[in-house]
Amino acid sequence: MSDSQFDRTRENMQEFDNAAQTCTQLRDALKELIKNASAGKTLPGRLLKQVMEVLKSDPVSDRGERQVAKGDLSLLKGFEFNTMSRLENIFFPVYSVTADRASGKLTLKVLPFIPVKKVTATKAATHVRIVTAVVELDLVNNSKVVTEAQSDYILLGKTEITIPDIENQFTPNTKQALLMVLCIEFYQDVNGKKYILKDEKHNPLNVIHAESAVA
Repeated sequence: MSDSQFDRTRENMQEFDNAAQTCTQLRDALKELIKNASAGKTLPGRLLKQVMEVLKSDPVSDRGERQVAKGDLSLLKGFEFNTMSRLENIFFPVYSVTADRASGKLTLKVLPFIPVKKVTATKAATHVRIVTAVVELDLVNNSKVVTEAQSDYILLGKTEITIPDIENQFTPNTKQALLMVLCIEFYQDVNGKKYILKDEKHNPLNVIHAESAVA
């Protein structure tokens, strides 16, 4: 494939490989949450398509040399790992995300809400738990650091509740790319013990924050 007629093919393959490497990083970093969310067989293709959009947003590199690391990672925000269970259809409370690179914190703040009105629960669920994960991505050296955090088990009741902010730590003053996902898990309480309920229609996993590396 050294002939000049294959130049475009080589360029496409090089960029494809770069995007595929990032996809592998992300799937490996979030494998347990992806498993719980029952993401399905379409995930690899859908994720690759979205990551390719990040690569194509690289504003400086020549064709064939564009890289995810130089693109706009915020294009991943809103990505649904499980298309059978979209976050917007399951979890309705108002929430916000703040990133503080200096202190190394990504924080999810959820405003007070009534669980039975603001959460679409799977059948037999008695409790819900909000889980977040932050991936600190070194897209140049193909490395990552992952941290998870979660709320307490929240009773699916009719009383308005206020939950503490959920904080994920990452390396203070890092310059690496950052990505935060939100997962909603449902549980059934039996004699004080919580059993997770896996249901592809009620286990969303969504990218709620994504930002590129800083210079």
